[in-house]
Amino acid sequence: MNGGATGVAYVARGLDEVPAVTRLLTRLGLGDLPPDEVSGAVGRNDNWVGTTTGGADVFIKRVHGVEPERSLRIRRLMRFEQFVRAGNPTSAPRCLGWDESAGVFVHRRVPDAVSGSVLMIREQFTPDLARRTAEILAGLHSSTLEPRPELDDPVTLLPSSRLMEGLPLPLFERCSAAQLQAWSLMQKDGELCEAVGALETASAAARPSPAHCDLRVDQILVDGSGTVLLTDWEEFRLADPARDTGGFVGEWLYRAVLDVPTTRGDDPSAPATVTELDERTIVTRGIAKLERLRPLITAFWNAYTEARPVDRDMAARTAAYAGWHLLDRLLAGAMNVSRLQPIQRAAAGIGRRVLIAPDRAVPALGLGAPLAGGPGK
Repeated sequence: MNGGATGVAYVARGLDEVPAVTRLLTRLGLGDLPPDEVSGAVGRNDNWVGTTTGGADVFIKRVHGVEPERSLRIRRLMRFEQFVRAGNPTSAPRCLGWDESAGVFVHRRVPDAVSGSVLMIREQFTPDLARRTAEILAGLHSSTLEPRPELDDPVTLLPSSRLMEGLPLPLFERCSAAQLQAWSLMQKDGELCEAVGALETASAAARPSPAHCDLRVDQILVDGSGTVLLTDWEEFRLADPARDTGGFVGEWLYRAVLDVPTTRGDDPSAPATVTELDERTIVTRGIAKLERLRPLITAFWNAYTEARPVDRDMAARTAAYAGWHLLDRLLAGAMNVSRLQPIQRAAAGIGRRVLIAPDRAVPALGLGAPLAGGPGK
């Protein structure tokens, strides 16, 4: 949520094309945003970063998407901001105001922010940051939120048994060739379809809590003072808290797979390149890479369970959602390509294994001892 969070900026859409932004800034008493002071951050929504004539450093986002999903995302963002203003514990960039009809939100820009994804790549995401992220989530999950069925509906979230049976025409038409290939592979996998159904059933039985529901490390910001903040709350709702813990764990599992063809964390005496990536090599190196990253997951999980009591199946559901996360990354990575890449297939294969038998994956992921009876048992 900050142009400096990734270190990459691009020319933002002209504000003259989106007059609602200027109207909202004026209504909030922030002044104008001079065109020569504006940059943008890479993201799925239009966004603008700059300093207004009133001296406010702002990050402005206009929510994109197709209807009715776009309107629901806008309403969930508004609900989250109202949740924050009611004094509930969380840590997010301060929202200065919004225009519901235009889907525009103005936030105070986070000074000197660094994205969690940048820290991950630099190998600077520490166990302490993992612990602080866990404490934020534990506080969020311990809060209360008035149910709103139209916004809490889990049908709009993945994984979905409904989509494992077939894609509705609007979604089918928006998919790339590689995404259709990925969906076809998953839909033909009977064990995977059964595991998705088991996870849905387990999540539906869990006590819901306020949850982010789309957590990735690029939505974690660390500001110049070291404060950890979470961004991008368009999927905020009452849901199984394991969605969030599984999203965080899944990011590190995915990182371990992406590191398989690299020398990141390898013994300095090892070969500088990996020449062959057969299934056995991927599994062997993936285990080694995960062992190197597991202390971060364990620090996160220990801090979370110390701050908030969890039900006996929470670790297994967290593992299952971590497994799904790799399949979700497969779908996201396939958006702009025509064919699935080998490393994408490898990540999806590992995610499948975890999702099908999450109880057995619990100790390997650093989530404690396995518990019988988890989803996929």
